[in-house]
Amino acid sequence: MREGIAMIKVDLSGAAGFFDPAGPDYAAAARAHRALLEHSGAGAEFTGWLDLPGRIQNGELKQILTAASRIRGRAQALVVVGIGGRPHPQPGDPKILFAGNSLSPDALMHLLEELGDLDFDINVVSKSGTTLEPALAFRMFRGLLEAKYGTEKAKKHIFATTDAHRGVLKQMADEEGWETFVVPDDVGATVCCPLSACCRWPPPASTCRP
Repeated sequence: MREGIAMIKVDLSGAAGFFDPAGPDYAAAARAHRALLEHSGAGAEFTGWLDLPGRIQNGELKQILTAASRIRGRAQALVVVGIGGRPHPQPGDPKILFAGNSLSPDALMHLLEELGDLDFDINVVSKSGTTLEPALAFRMFRGLLEAKYGTEKAKKHIFATTDAHRGVLKQMADEEGWETFVVPDDVGATVCCPLSACCRWPPPASTCRP
C-alpha cells in the first residue's frame, strides 16, 4: 500500500461464469470507462449525471437548500413520487417515502398506512409527467394534500422536478404555481432528486454542500 492510499481488492470469483475462459477483459473495461468519462460512447447524451453535483453547486443549490429547510421546518414526511430509494433519516428529519415506482396496491396501502395523518410535502420527479406509475401516485397524493390543506394552500406543499421547458408536468407546475427544479436534458429523471437528499440534515457532503 502506498502511503496515504488504501488499495481496494476485488474478488471476482463469484462472477466467473459471466467471463470468457481467459477471464475479465480489463482492456475493454478501461475503454468503456474512458468513453464514459469523455461522454463519447453509446448513450453519451444521458451521461450528464457524471458532473451533476458540480453543476448544481453552481446553479440551483441555494434554491434546493432553501426548499429543504422549509420542508424540514413544517413537514413530518416528504413523499417523493417517481423514483425509489432507501433513505436513512436522522432524528428530527422528515420521514421520506417513495411512491410511483410500481402499480402494486399492497405497496400503496403500506405507504398510506406509514404516512397516516402526518403533515407532508410532495416532490414529484418526472421529465415528462406522462409515465403511468408516478402519474397515478401523484394524483392520489395530491388529492390527499388538497383534502388536508385545501386546494390553494396545497400548492405550497408541492415541488416538481422536471424538464426546464416542456412536458405535461412542467406545464402543470407553471399553471398551478408549484416550485420547480430542473432535470437537465442530459440526465435521466431517475437519478435527479437532490431535494430529498437535502431534507436530511446535515445533508450528504457530495450532494448539498454550498
